[in-house]
This record gives sequence, structure tokens and C-alpha cells, in this order.
Amino acid sequence: MAATVNNIEFMGQDGVPFSISAYNAANGAVGTFLPTDQTGVALSTSPQSFICPKNCYLTDFIAGAATGTVELISNGKSTGIFIDYSTRQATNAGRRETRIPIARGTEIRFKVISVLPA
Repeated sequence: MAATVNNIEFMGQDGVPFSISAYNAANGAVGTFLPTDQTGVALSTSPQSFICPKNCYLTDFIAGAATGTVELISNGKSTGIFIDYSTRQATNAGRRETRIPIARGTEIRFKVISVLPA
């Protein structure tokens, strides 16, 4: 499988939504972090973290790959929040909105927990 891109949606506590993209490398290895981009489409060379610009909620993670799992890492610490790609597909009409609070200035990373497809 070729590389894919995820879309990650946030809702600011001010009511204004924003999103970032995250790059899934083909054959993403366990323990690596997804490159992210706040201004365009994430590439393999994009930074592996981003700083949340305002108090917000992570409301949706739309997976580009069919399988795999990532963990939300906050300020370098494990959160225990895991995102299973099989339930986060754009084509999954039953995909529930999430509501994970994130404070302004928090460094966010997505750590690969199970190998992404090749």
C-alpha cells in the first residue's frame, strides 16, 4: 500500500474549527511518530509534532490507511488514548465524534502502536 494522509479535526473552545493532516508512511514502523502539517498536506518531511494553537477538543481522526493504531502523545507523555484506524475510516458512517480536550500550547504527537500497512 502506498503512503496515505489522515485528516484530524479540532473544535476550538471559541467555536472555530481547524484541522491538521498526518502522513502515514507505507509500512510505518512501531514506535515512530506521524509527520503532521497545520497549513497543508503532511509529507514524510513534515514535523513529527505540532503545538496546539488554542484550547480545543480533538473531535475527529479520519484515517487514510485501512488498518493500524496510533496513540495520542501529549507533551511527550503517553495518554492511553489509542486511535484504531479500522473504526476511523471516512467511509464508516458509524464513526463517532470524539471530544478529547487539549490545552493551548500542548505539544501533540501521534505514535505508531501497530504497524501501518505496507
